[in-house]
Amino acid sequence: MTIETVNRMMQEAIGLLQKAAEYQATHGKSPLKAGSDDRAWQLHDQMMMQMGRIARLLHPRSLKDHHHKYGIWWEHQDMMDVHTAQQLIHEIGCLLARCAYRDADNDGEEWSYAIVIAQCTIAGMLHPSSLQLALDTTIGYDELRVG
Repeated sequence: MTIETVNRMMQEAIGLLQKAAEYQATHGKSPLKAGSDDRAWQLHDQMMMQMGRIARLLHPRSLKDHHHKYGIWWEHQDMMDVHTAQQLIHEIGCLLARCAYRDADNDGEEWSYAIVIAQCTIAGMLHPSSLQLALDTTIGYDELRVG
């Protein structure tokens, strides 16, 4: 994991937070349903793709060995809410700090348990469908573009 990769992940998470805020501001925590307006469905689809892009930046092992430090939000709501998106940004910030620490205290080690655990935490915050998207190597990273 490089600092450049974590910076890309942070930019994706900021976009996810913006979409979560727009959805929450206009729809509250209302569930998606067949009668939901087009914008609600667009936000849902964009957020799923954005989570897929974040997941694609993580080490593939973390997508399989993830853990749910913050619970399983998708069992209670259809969309990631603002609070969860903020927690995701916090965890990505922690990953950034761990990568910076590893790089500054470079004793030749490229592997860090703290970095592995941080990635597993981030993966555990993402919807399971986005993890499946990320694991599908037939889909290119740029195909996960937010429309």
